[in-house]
Amino acid sequence: MDKNQTRMIDAWFAENEDGEFVSHMAAVPYSVIGPTTDGGRLIFTTKPHVVAAIVEEEASGELGMIGRYGLPSHADLNWISELVGSRELLFLGDMDPVDLMVFAWLRAGLYPKSVAHFGVNDSLLGAVEITSTETLSIPFAPSEQRSVALLKEVFPDFGKTVGRSCTHMLERRQKIELEAVAKDRTKVIAALQSLE
Repeated sequence: MDKNQTRMIDAWFAENEDGEFVSHMAAVPYSVIGPTTDGGRLIFTTKPHVVAAIVEEEASGELGMIGRYGLPSHADLNWISELVGSRELLFLGDMDPVDLMVFAWLRAGLYPKSVAHFGVNDSLLGAVEITSTETLSIPFAPSEQRSVALLKEVFPDFGKTVGRSCTHMLERRQKIELEAVAKDRTKVIAALQSLE
């Protein structure tokens, strides 16, 4: 993704702030939990209240979190990059256009650091043994419906990233919130550990 595409995401969030698409001022704080070990991983999330519980339950201390709802600011990239250092950075958010754009923006903004999409996606749904998403999925908000063309433009590989089933769900204008998938935190932790 080039800088023009990043600017397109910034502009969309700024022009469509409706509770779904949110850009915060610098004074809105992040939630940060550092890993207690030298190495470890960091999860970047738009759902810090959900992920904090996962980090607390993960016993090894090798997992940390950076979280805040909405799109980060360009001014945040330097300190996020320094905090990540040489650690692996995973993105964990909803399976919806909002969080997919946040992931694409973060991946571009932190390049050449790697940001892996941990979920919600087909891999995570399989790892937590969710075989049917019918009761978990909800319809897009109107702004999310309008954002699909931009999502495809700024994140052309989203289908490969989220997997076939999640892609079909997005095409039907359905989404899954992280809270619905992370009810069993032990399974999410096991999925994280299986990435090693």
